[in-house]
Formats: sequence, structure tokens, C-alpha cells
Amino acid sequence: MLILLVINTSANAQTLKHKPQKHVIIGYVGGYRGLIDTALVHANKLTIVNYAFVDVQNNRAWLTNMKTDTVNFRYLESLKKTNPDIKIVISIGGWSWSKHFSDAVLTDSSRLEFAVSAAAIVRQYHLDGIDIDWEYPGQVGDGNTFRPEDKQNYTLMFRDLRAQLDEIAKETGKKMLLTAAVGGSKDFVEHTEMGEAAKYLDYVNLMTYDFSEGNVIAMHHTNLYASKKYAGHDWADNTVSFFEEAGVPARSW
Repeated sequence: MLILLVINTSANAQTLKHKPQKHVIIGYVGGYRGLIDTALVHANKLTIVNYAFVDVQNNRAWLTNMKTDTVNFRYLESLKKTNPDIKIVISIGGWSWSKHFSDAVLTDSSRLEFAVSAAAIVRQYHLDGIDIDWEYPGQVGDGNTFRPEDKQNYTLMFRDLRAQLDEIAKETGKKMLLTAAVGGSKDFVEHTEMGEAAKYLDYVNLMTYDFSEGNVIAMHHTNLYASKKYAGHDWADNTVSFFEEAGVPARSW
């Protein structure tokens, strides 16, 4: 099970904080598996569907399964017949598709190419925004290219993506979402400028899982607090603290 804690960073959150709001519930659909079955997607229970995953190749957001991806976008758009408020966004990266993020955002020109290409997918398929799941800036992840400059370039990537999405919003009159799935660890915070990056984001989705350590077969790996019995390198409560201390505003939605 994928467990995400969602932090809302949008400007609207502050003005709405005294009004009761629905929780944000985000679901992932694995397009890399081929055609999806929307009958398995409970649209009325979801706020956002993240379409996973879009790759990064040659400094551009890249649909690796064009034939099925384009069909899947139509399938997901049909969910709005059931829930007109549901948002469909592309999730770029993930564990196996983060190898070239560092190169794509290294320079002003490469970063612009990446942002324009990602926005082009949103525009072409009438989607609602972009989610970035870079695993992980400044760290090797699954054999990724990485460098110290990732820390600042991570922020600049969101700045450029926001600018491109704002252009689509002007064209369509529809708000475009920009979100990030982030590692639930102090390491992630130390390799990024999350307080600055959050200024461009609508939601920061904390990946509060894989917290277990060692060879214990059965134990909580998405624990809210530290276990009194088993060793663990993190837990959700202190993950939230790491991000708050880094300047990410924790606002209820």
C-alpha cells in the first residue's frame, strides 16, 4: 500500500483555513503496466489521480508507452463523468524513471526544455497538472545521475514548471496543479530547499513508508510514531517535523 501524507502549500489554503474542507486523497494509476481498468478506480473517493509514470529522456518529459498512454488519458478523463471535480495529473519520475532528472534541470536551457515538454503533455491531453516524483535529488536512488547542484536546481525546476502551467491556466481558465512526491526522510530535506520549492507547489506529498530496518519480516513500515520494539530510521511524525522545520507550511485542507 502506498501511504502519502499530503501537505497543502497553496495560497488559497490560508484564506480557507477556518472553513471545514475535504481531505485530499491522491491515487496512483500505473500506466507503465499497459492499459488501465477504470472500473477499479473509485472516482468519487479521490481528489487527484497521478498517472505513473512519465519518464525523463534527453531533457524532456517522455511518454514511454505512447500507444497505451494516450488511450489511458482518455479513460481517466472519463472519470469526470462520475466526479467532475477529480483532477488527472502526470507523475514524472518514480523509482525507476528518475535517472536523468539531474541532467534535465542542470542548465537554464535544459530546464526550460523539460518544463515546456511536460506542459505540452498536459496541454495536448487536456490534463490538470504535473506531479514530480524525483527519487532523489542529490542522491543516487536507483543508479541515478546526481550532483550537488540538484539542491538548487530542484527549486528552479518547480519555478519553471509553474510558469509553464500558468500559461496553460491563462489559455484554459482552469487552475493547473503542481505537486511533488518527496522522500519522507531528513536526507531528502537536506538535499533540497523545500521551503523555497514549496512556494511553487499546491501539495507536497510525503512518502511515509519503507521506514522499517533490518531483516524483520513482519512489522509496520508506515508507522506514525517510533516503534518501542523494532528499530526504524524514521516515522511519519518526525517526517512532518523535518519538512516543517525546512519551511514547508503544514496546512489542513
